[in-house]
Amino acid sequence: MLKKKRGRIEIVDGWLEEMDIDVLVALFGDFYPQWIDYEYAGTKTYYGMSEHFREIEDGDDIPLYEATVVLGDQMNFIEFKEVEEARQI
Repeated sequence: MLKKKRGRIEIVDGWLEEMDIDVLVALFGDFYPQWIDYEYAGTKTYYGMSEHFREIEDGDDIPLYEATVVLGDQMNFIEFKEVEEARQI
């Protein structure tokens, strides 16, 4: 069920405007943003769903993912890798 496959990615301001359209199509073809937060100056955090994310339950922390897009001659490839964040003590 896609609605449980939630995650977040961080995007640096200006990246969307400068990126090749094929990269954006690959990214947003597999990641469906639901809302955007401003975490700190210069970066936005996009919260959304993707079939590539693990399922989480309501109330769980939303995991951070790093997206890698590889453009190919026949097909584009995207990989999401979950980032382990340092826990505050």
